[in-house]
Amino acid sequence: QYLPPRVLHLLRLLIAVFCGVILALFVRYGWSAALSARHQSIVIMNNLSMFWVYVSIPLGSAIFLFAQMVNVLKELISFCNPELEDALSSQE
Repeated sequence: QYLPPRVLHLLRLLIAVFCGVILALFVRYGWSAALSARHQSIVIMNNLSMFWVYVSIPLGSAIFLFAQMVNVLKELISFCNPELEDALSSQE
């Protein structure tokens, strides 16, 4: 509330982009970890492959990355055209 609207949108945009980069890294290296663990299994779970345990990290990160991309687009639109901010916030 202490920052001007354009500075606030720029700050939110930078934070969303930073989070998106971190999530993209989780997807990339989480997938590699899941593939490397596919030959391991959990005996007590009827030989369930560890792939299914490890794949939750890149899958959840990819879903959250999609949500972050939507946030980036909304903040980018609000930064470039402040009049559309009311229209975007009314859709939430």
